Amino acid sequence: MRTSHIVAFQLFGEEMDYRDNIISDIAEAECKHVCRKVIRALQRTTEGMQTGDDTPLKNIWEEVCVQIQFYQSVFWGLYLHTIGTIIWAEVECFILNDYVLSEALNWSNKRIEKYIESLIGRQANLSAT
Repeated sequence: MRTSHIVAFQLFGEEMDYRDNIISDIAEAECKHVCRKVIRALQRTTEGMQTGDDTPLKNIWEEVCVQIQFYQSVFWGLYLHTIGTIIWAEVECFILNDYVLSEALNWSNKRIEKYIESLIGRQANLSAT
């Protein structure tokens, strides 16, 4: 058994400690956040609706709901592609902003420092003239 400060439980036959549980909770919250953004994007989209001019449905999201709850049309693959594209854009934006650019902000070496110093020097010279 693990030490008392680690709470463990079984998931898919593997033991997870409190850190895994925290990471899982954060990942789930982020997935739900992306899901809400995807739904909002689909709710704003009316171009490309396949249900016809006389449909009572207002947007692509409502078409997706009908297809999940009742039937999948021959256009189902297009809906999945659209959803996948939106998800990819959201995840890409999240990773870019929250991770890659954050790392770039804190990443340094002698070349970077030297180049930034030269840029600051040029900027100072331009300001002085």
